[in-house]
Amino acid sequence: MIFFFIVSIHSVEWKLDQIIKPDIDNFGIFGRAVAVSSPTSNVIAVSASWETVGNQYKLGTVYVFRYDATQKEFVQSQKLIPSNTNNRVVLNNTGSTCKISSDGTRIVAGAPYSTVDGLAEVGALVVWDFNTSSNQFEQTAVIAPNASDVEEGQGLGRALTITSDGKTIASSYYNKPNFKKYQHLQGKVFISRETANGWSIPLKLEPRPEYAGQLLKFGSDLRFVDASHLLVATTLFSSFWEAGTMLYRKQSDTEWVIEQEIMPAQVTQYNLSNYGSPVSMPQDSQSILGLVGSYNTSLQTENPKVSGAFFILQKNQSGSGWETSPQQTVNFPAGIKLTGMDFCKTDSFITLGDNIPDPANASITHDYLYIYSRNAQQQFVQTSTIQPETNPPELLVFSSDVQWRSDCKMLVVGGMTKYPYDNTLPPSINDQPSNESRTYIYRIVETEESKGTDWVLILASIGGGVLFIAAVIFTVFYVRRNRSSQKEEAEYI
Repeated sequence: MIFFFIVSIHSVEWKLDQIIKPDIDNFGIFGRAVAVSSPTSNVIAVSASWETVGNQYKLGTVYVFRYDATQKEFVQSQKLIPSNTNNRVVLNNTGSTCKISSDGTRIVAGAPYSTVDGLAEVGALVVWDFNTSSNQFEQTAVIAPNASDVEEGQGLGRALTITSDGKTIASSYYNKPNFKKYQHLQGKVFISRETANGWSIPLKLEPRPEYAGQLLKFGSDLRFVDASHLLVATTLFSSFWEAGTMLYRKQSDTEWVIEQEIMPAQVTQYNLSNYGSPVSMPQDSQSILGLVGSYNTSLQTENPKVSGAFFILQKNQSGSGWETSPQQTVNFPAGIKLTGMDFCKTDSFITLGDNIPDPANASITHDYLYIYSRNAQQQFVQTSTIQPETNPPELLVFSSDVQWRSDCKMLVVGGMTKYPYDNTLPPSINDQPSNESRTYIYRIVETEESKGTDWVLILASIGGGVLFIAAVIFTVFYVRRNRSSQKEEAEYI
């Protein structure tokens, strides 16, 4: 049996394919959160969490876009305006976070500034489901914490994750350490699942009692490993190293237990001020886990120009958790602070570098996306840089949110625009949105050079295959002929 191996190795580049803007002037920070379904359904959800609707100030909305094969671009198909269907809840800031199921039939949005039971900023979640009869998304639920778990100022929906089928939701609320009024509130995580009778009362996860009095944000980032495992990140605000990222396992419908606390082993020498948030894992594998650490620059002495690192952890030999000693530590580029980390499959992740000086004019700064990929030595290295269009809006917050499509060939990048929080600005614009918000669609394209390289490799492989066949035929012919000659010689003797 003969096997042929045609190896095609080519480089790719990311191309800005489309800029999506609302159909009307929008001061609602359109692009605050983005979500994308699988390539099969090809649905994009983009939130405008500060959009005012009628007399409902900053109610928030979610825009839905579908791919039009004729126009070869995403077009708006619907605008989702939340309604207060839960009499305990007055919604606000809907779309601060946003997720969509893989099949594109369920959208979930966090509304952290919602009033619940008369208390401000308790937060809630809004669920929309696609109705095949009306061919539209329809609001089906507003989920809020149980009455006994309501706390003012926390903001359920600040972090959000859903399982790929959209049937289990995990969301958190946590404190804002800069608001001293709420510093004692460390945060909680709530898990709700779809049942035959609607959504279950959210199940509560809390920090361990021994962490009382410490400044931390429990649930600052959330990731479902699968329907039965949930990663809960903790952001630390002091040199308190007893708290790590929690891996929870579903014990039953009413109980989740800690399976592993992923502690920062062998990273304290980096003088980190934060470890483990955000947390990321490939969509197609649970073999590696990525954590982000930020350096405390006032403590760092070895390399003061580096502001943080990514820590890549491997699954342990038993397969029940992760090694806490990093398989690889990827330092941030010198002088650049990176935020966020999102894997697509096991070979690539993306992160945001903000306020990076322009090479030609140091007084101007830009935000860039950096893509890291595995090299031949199985180490992650920076391979691509993605930036907004030429002459972007002055107030652009590039990558206010970013999501891979599951095939890793498309990126959806939020680009809300707003004035900075600055008390020297007039109140009319201080921390207020502008009307230039947008969302970017980037796609992988093959360069002409890489296409030529592909053909050379393919032709070379085919040529090699032909030579291999010829060699095999010649060898067989030679062996048979030699045996025939030996047989004739034996008969002659």
